[in-house]
Amino acid sequence: MTARHLALRLSNTSASLTELQRSDRAILLENALLDTAQAVPAIPGHLRAQGDPGAYLVQARGPVDNSFRALLRQAGADK
Repeated sequence: MTARHLALRLSNTSASLTELQRSDRAILLENALLDTAQAVPAIPGHLRAQGDPGAYLVQARGPVDNSFRALLRQAGADK
């Protein structure tokens, strides 16, 4: 990964990658490092998906069980 690529990575935290890897409140993506305990960063308009992206990230605070899956289905999730 190039330094330029890392400069364009979306992040809402100053924590290091090592710290985030050990956190149960982190979502680590190739183009984003997010700490779900922090506020969501503003995403520039030119980087936002247009329309319904068709995919979403869901983070559970506990075990993913049938009850949790039922809540997702009620919210409209299908996979």
